[in-house]
Amino acid sequence: MPSFRPGFFEVPHAAVYALMTVTVLASGFCFIQAGGPAAPAELLYRYGGMYSGAIARHEYWRLLAYGFLHVNFVHLTMNMLCLVLWGGHLERRIGPAYFLIIYLCAMVFGAIIGNGIHSTPYLTVGASGATSGILGALLCLWILGKLDVGFDFFAINIGLNIAFALGNSRIDWGVHLGGFAAGLIACAVLDIIEKANSWALRCKFPEAVKVNLTLLACVAAL
Repeated sequence: MPSFRPGFFEVPHAAVYALMTVTVLASGFCFIQAGGPAAPAELLYRYGGMYSGAIARHEYWRLLAYGFLHVNFVHLTMNMLCLVLWGGHLERRIGPAYFLIIYLCAMVFGAIIGNGIHSTPYLTVGASGATSGILGALLCLWILGKLDVGFDFFAINIGLNIAFALGNSRIDWGVHLGGFAAGLIACAVLDIIEKANSWALRCKFPEAVKVNLTLLACVAAL
């Protein structure tokens, strides 16, 4: 695939808008239930918050559900801002199907890594693991020479991500780290698959087919 030079801001595309819509609706529903701009822990737990015993109890649906819930309006706004600013660049470069795969992989593995790091009971929600995965995928493209941006782009964004994670005790830095690593690795794997497909099968799947296959895979997994 040819290299791509983004500007400061890229207009979001279909997958980003779809994820934003689902996230805002899910979080907004919790805020309405709570009767204010914040949701209590009990409500977040009920609707899918990730907690220490979820995997042991085989509640795997929480690995996805937690990423669409947020503690309060500020938490939601910050994550949606990251989704728009970073997601527009990534989706334009790799298409909506691969974007959804990377986003969901970062969400799931961010929760798994975060769960493994926690040694005490916890409850976590938010799309920060998934948005960190977007940043990790962009870094992967930059390493592969397929994204023409300066190193300062990553120094600023990764630096701010680390600063927020370490500067606020309520932020689950394990989810951030796990999501970032998952996004980077998933992007690298998808790049290898694309190269192998062009070399072995010599065929190109339309983006609509990729999206449909991705959605079917998600339904089958659920």
